[in-house]
Amino acid sequence: AQIAFSSTVLLNKVDLADEAAISALEKRIKDFNRAVDIIRCEQARVPMHMLFGVRAFDLTRVLEEQYMDEEEFTAFYKPKMDNTISNVGVRFEGAINMHQFQEFLNFLISDEEIAKDFMRIKGVLNIIAHDHMFVLQCVHMLK
Repeated sequence: AQIAFSSTVLLNKVDLADEAAISALEKRIKDFNRAVDIIRCEQARVPMHMLFGVRAFDLTRVLEEQYMDEEEFTAFYKPKMDNTISNVGVRFEGAINMHQFQEFLNFLISDEEIAKDFMRIKGVLNIIAHDHMFVLQCVHMLK
């Protein structure tokens, strides 16, 4: 379903495959979604202008691709909300201490009973004594 409704697919690690394999994979992706833009990349490097502010989602185009009208789409893809899941956002001013942050994160996810409450942890970190930002992504593994 993700490829069927995607406007863009990043085809990463193309440097590790031959052209025939890459072309075959692109064909398979296009079989799911003929309108998708496929961006070949290495080490997940993609020019940001190709990803942000491109106004890529167009419901009319998606409906055409899926051969359905809006009423059908709304009936078929009813949101399945789990009201027991919520989001928490935290913002800090200035740079943070890496050691203290690691202790904080360890407190949140080292105990399996507590960790099960975290589906995803994401962040952009400004660490003391570093001149660049760090991206944090954790995904909960379901057994």
